[in-house]
Amino acid sequence: MIAVSGAPLPRMAVGRIVIETAGVDWVFVEGVDRGALRSGVGHMPGTALPGEPGNAVLSGHRTTYGAPFLHLDRVEPGDLITVTSASGDHTYQVVEVRTVAPTDTSVTGQWSGAWLTLTTCTPAFSARDRLVVISRLVAGPNAGVILAGS
Repeated sequence: MIAVSGAPLPRMAVGRIVIETAGVDWVFVEGVDRGALRSGVGHMPGTALPGEPGNAVLSGHRTTYGAPFLHLDRVEPGDLITVTSASGDHTYQVVEVRTVAPTDTSVTGQWSGAWLTLTTCTPAFSARDRLVVISRLVAGPNAGVILAGS
């Protein structure tokens, strides 16, 4: 499959996310529809790609489809998240963990700098709320340029 205009095609593998404190080590695909999330973790179309300016948003289930984000509630500010993509390894540091209503889409907005936002349902075995982990790019191939401009 070849992406048009540099954007990944739906369900195309985009990269790998590793969060040691949460036991996360998953390849993620493009898309957050049911089919994409059956693969595990999905990248929300229309958001930045990891390592690029803006807010890259990744979502995954806690209890179904491999439960990639089962232990995302173990993540705390200061923890590191590594994302590997075609452009290299990107390191993000968690700055905030919060719970929002499923209707709160503000966490998927695009912000100045380079961010990675992870979303999943919470509490486990419920879709009542969303657990959101927000992290900021601290190292990677583009970090110097992006951080100097933010």
